Amino acid sequence: MKAKYITKRWILSSLFVISTSLLIASACDEVVNISPPEEEGCEALAESCPTGTQCDVDALGNAFCAPIADPPIGGGPPTAGASVEAGQMTGGSVGGETPAGETPAGETPAGETPAGEISAGETPAGETPAGEMISAGDDAGTEAVACGTFNTILKPAAANIPDVMLVVDRSYSMINTEDRWSPALRAISQVTQALEAEVSFGLTLFPDPTSNNVDSTEVNMCQSWGRDLYNCQEDVSACSPGRVLVQTEVNNSFSVREALNNYPPVPNQATPTYSALQAASEALLMEQSDSAEKVVILVTDGMPGCNFQNNPTTCTCLTSAPFFCEFDNFAGMCLDDNRTVQEVTRLTGLGIKTIVVGMTIGLPTEGPCISNNECASGGQACMNGGCVNLAPSVLSNMARAGGDPNGQYYSVDNLNEIEAQITRATASVAPCVFDIADIPEALYDRLVVYLDGDVVPKDENRMNGWWAERGVLEFYGNTCDSVRDGMSHRIAARCE
Repeated sequence: MKAKYITKRWILSSLFVISTSLLIASACDEVVNISPPEEEGCEALAESCPTGTQCDVDALGNAFCAPIADPPIGGGPPTAGASVEAGQMTGGSVGGETPAGETPAGETPAGETPAGEISAGETPAGETPAGEMISAGDDAGTEAVACGTFNTILKPAAANIPDVMLVVDRSYSMINTEDRWSPALRAISQVTQALEAEVSFGLTLFPDPTSNNVDSTEVNMCQSWGRDLYNCQEDVSACSPGRVLVQTEVNNSFSVREALNNYPPVPNQATPTYSALQAASEALLMEQSDSAEKVVILVTDGMPGCNFQNNPTTCTCLTSAPFFCEFDNFAGMCLDDNRTVQEVTRLTGLGIKTIVVGMTIGLPTEGPCISNNECASGGQACMNGGCVNLAPSVLSNMARAGGDPNGQYYSVDNLNEIEAQITRATASVAPCVFDIADIPEALYDRLVVYLDGDVVPKDENRMNGWWAERGVLEFYGNTCDSVRDGMSHRIAARCE
C-alpha cells in the first residue's frame, strides 16, 4: 500500500521526505480518468472473444464477450429455439428441426423399423424401446418421460448457486502511480456478466465511498498517540469502514458494474481491509439463501491498515515515505495483518471461504536495514539485518486462513496480469453441479451431455467428465475446469 494519502502536517515534519511529499501532493490534485482507453474496447477485445461469443458494450460502456446464441446440440451454426430450460421437454427434434442424419417425423427409412417398434415383436431384456415412456412405476417419484423426446439446458439447483461477495479495494494507490482500477473493473464486469445466472454476486467497497461520518472512538485512539485532532479526523475519514453496496443476488451484474463505475478510487483513501471483511461476512450471513456455499473474493493492491490501536513508533509502516508512522504518530498507516488474518479465520469458522487476489506490483527493493533497524520503504520489516517485503507472506497467510491449505493466493505482479487473475479467481466458484431432478434415474445410462455443443465423456470414476446420481449431474477434472474459465457456457443433456 504505497502512498495511500498524505497530510499537510507531514510535509512539514521532515526535510528528508519533502521531495517525496510534493510529488505525491501534486498527484492528489489531478483529475484521474479511469475510463478504459479507446483501443482497449471492443476493437481489441473482439479478437480474443471465444467461439460463439462477440464483443458487446453494456449500458455503462464496459466491453465484454457476450454469447451470440446457444449453439445446437452436436455443433453447427446457432439455431433459434435450439433448446429448452431444465425441466421442460420438447418433442422429437431440437427447435422443431430434424437433426442431421435423422428422418423427419412420420417417415421411416427403407428397410428400417419405425421408431417405437421392435423388430420381430421383441424387446431386448433390460432395455426400453426408443420413444417408449418411462413411467412413475419404472422410476418411483418421477413424471413419465420418453427417451428421445427431450433436450434440456442444465442449470444448477439453488443449493449449488454460490453466494459470492466481491470485496474490492478502492484505495488511492489503485490509481496513484498507475491505473490498476480500470483493468480490475473490466475483469469484474465481464466475469460477473458471464456467470450471473450461475453465481449470486454482491459487492463491498472499501473504504466506504458514501460515508461522511468520523468515528469519535477512532479519533480518540488516534490522538492518544500524540497526533492532533485535525489530522486524526482526516486519517479516520480515509479509513472509513468497508460497505456493502450490492447485496448478493443472481442476474445483478449490472448493479455490480454500476457501483464500480460510480465509486472509483480518489485521493485520501486508505486500506481498511478488516472492516470490509466484517461487512461482507455480515451481509452473507443475513442473506435468506438456499446456497450451501458462501465465498468472499478479496481484490486488493495493498496490505491491510487502518488500525489505530497499533503503536506508530514500533509498527511496520505501510507508507513509502520512511519513518512516516513513527515521526508523525500515524497509526492508521501501520500494518494490520494480525487482526485481519484473525478475521479471515473467523469467517472460515462461520462457513465462509475467502479467496485472495493480491496485487504486489511495485514492491520496494529489499536490502540491508538502515539506522535503528528500520526500512525506508513501505510494507517491509527489518529481519536479521535485512529489509523483507511482507506483502507475499501476509497475503499468503490470509489465503491460508481463508481455506487454502497451501496459502495460495492469486498473485498479480504486473499490470498485464490483473484482468486474468481476477477472472480466474472469480470464475473458480462457478458451479460444476447441475440439477437433473426432472430426468428419471432410469434414463441416466442413456444420457448424452454436451458442453457448448461438444460431447462430454461419462466417467464413473469421477476423474474427468460427468457422472449423475440422485437428481444431480456433476462435472469433474478438466471438464469442470473448462466451465470455470470465466465465460458463459451452454450445458445440455438429451436421452439417446
